[in-house]
Amino acid sequence: MRPLTAQPWLADWLETGPVRPEMLRRVLVVGEPADAELVAARAPTAHVAVVDRLRTAGDGGRYDLVAVVDRPWPGRARTDLAAAADAVAPGGMLLVIAGAGRSETPIGRPWDPAAAGLRLIAFDDLIAAVAADDDAEPRRWLRATFRRGEPLVPGALRPPHCPAAGSVPAGPSVEEW
Repeated sequence: MRPLTAQPWLADWLETGPVRPEMLRRVLVVGEPADAELVAARAPTAHVAVVDRLRTAGDGGRYDLVAVVDRPWPGRARTDLAAAADAVAPGGMLLVIAGAGRSETPIGRPWDPAAAGLRLIAFDDLIAAVAADDDAEPRRWLRATFRRGEPLVPGALRPPHCPAAGSVPAGPSVEEW
């Protein structure tokens, strides 16, 4: 049986990622219903739609955020990332979270984000705290955030995370090395 909980790296992204969830209007979640419920809870003013996989384009640039949470379970078809990219509105984002470290590729067929009008704005190589076995979710995850153009809503993006002055301990001086 598949887990019914939201993907933890999605929760992390909603808390720390480049977009403010309260600024989202339309979101497409390609994943489990629990993933969509998490997004709806964090972005209560957004209309959130969910599909288990996206195989063809059809929503033609309507979503502020398309979140692809691709769990590589045996026998599950991969999401077509080109179709997911087509669903991103101008100024919107594509978030891809995919398990890695297994013999299969973490995404479906190769695609070119630049050809889809997207640019990479963040990439994370993430390690889960618990080791995975053959039937569990992978231990290593890749998370990529792409944006199409500039945000249409002022204030929709969080400023880059910078620690407050004095909150980062000073390293050893040159003489201490």
